[in-house]
Amino acid sequence: MDHVFLRCGVLAYLRAAKLGTATGCMVTASHNAEPDNGVKICESAGDMMAADWEPYAAQLANLVSTDDVVAWVEALAEGEGFALGGAAEVYVGMDTRHTSPHLAALVVTGVEALGGRAHNYGLLTTPQLHHFVRIRNGSGGGRPPPEECYFEQLVSAYHMVTPNRSASKVFVDCSKGIGAPKLALLAERLADRLEIERFNVDGSVNEDCGAEHVQKGRVLPCGVDPAADVGKR
Repeated sequence: MDHVFLRCGVLAYLRAAKLGTATGCMVTASHNAEPDNGVKICESAGDMMAADWEPYAAQLANLVSTDDVVAWVEALAEGEGFALGGAAEVYVGMDTRHTSPHLAALVVTGVEALGGRAHNYGLLTTPQLHHFVRIRNGSGGGRPPPEECYFEQLVSAYHMVTPNRSASKVFVDCSKGIGAPKLALLAERLADRLEIERFNVDGSVNEDCGAEHVQKGRVLPCGVDPAADVGKR
């Protein structure tokens, strides 16, 4: 899949150059099994890539040679009415799959191959990357806020909607993925209002756990005892 991720970096750059704003590339396959990785391109407002550009992604991924790619890129820029070579920005994040660092590096290479600036933030959840891109394009310039600002918004919102709530406890299936370390950071900041106990924090991503496993299989995730855990939230 190396060429696909390299070209997704190219496409994210092209979209950023077209819009004149930063875009994002998230290396993740969400609910898929550990070996199956993927990539998502994020629009400047924090939403998914525009539907009218989705055919471009398929075309670019399926080109045979480098010469074909170069000709296709030049034709796209001309047809969409923007210049190549500008320092358009792409923000990159990745999940905890063992293949993600290599694939994220290829996305960065694709961005930089056309003269773009890639900012690789390493381990992030998909919503965090989308948030970073949205804030970057709405703040009038500069780099996205640090991760701390993301957590501050969540904690502040939770306090606003639960002003009179006493401390409670929830158990969270972390799917053995990126949610585990990120939720640990959030749990520290919510400790006065909400106790979060994580399970399925280590192992092969989504193996016998996670939302897709429960929804499609109609079974409990591993780590839940149907007898002992009755009544737990």
